[in-house]
Amino acid sequence: MSTPALSPFELGWLVGLIEGDGTFTFDGVNVVVVLKITDLDTAQRFAGLMRTTVSGPYHYEGQQLGSKPYYMTKIAGKRAREFMSSTHQYFSQRRQEQIAELLGDQLAIDLPPIPQLVDLDQEPLIVDVVQREIAGLVA
Repeated sequence: MSTPALSPFELGWLVGLIEGDGTFTFDGVNVVVVLKITDLDTAQRFAGLMRTTVSGPYHYEGQQLGSKPYYMTKIAGKRAREFMSSTHQYFSQRRQEQIAELLGDQLAIDLPPIPQLVDLDQEPLIVDVVQREIAGLVA
């Protein structure tokens, strides 16, 4: 994979950030993983881990006076395909379906069902669940 080697924590952090604030898309030429976020330090951390750059600040058209600007960072093409293919199983069902639609036959493995992570009677700490799942990736 041409994306950098990531610790289990870094990979979990990236997946969570993309799940919440990222987008998987196609720009007419390449598949793209895009992050638009108002926190510059978070955009810079994402860009550092993914070895890319941050652009901005930008303002939404019609944005209210005093609203925070946003910053954007992305990876595209082969790096985005490899990242999406190697991490798809850690995303929500909706995100997995977006990845499958974008990658089509390039997604080499079947999408597994998302496990039930929360038992309403005995809820595990989500950090523990993510760390166990990611540890299995690098073991």
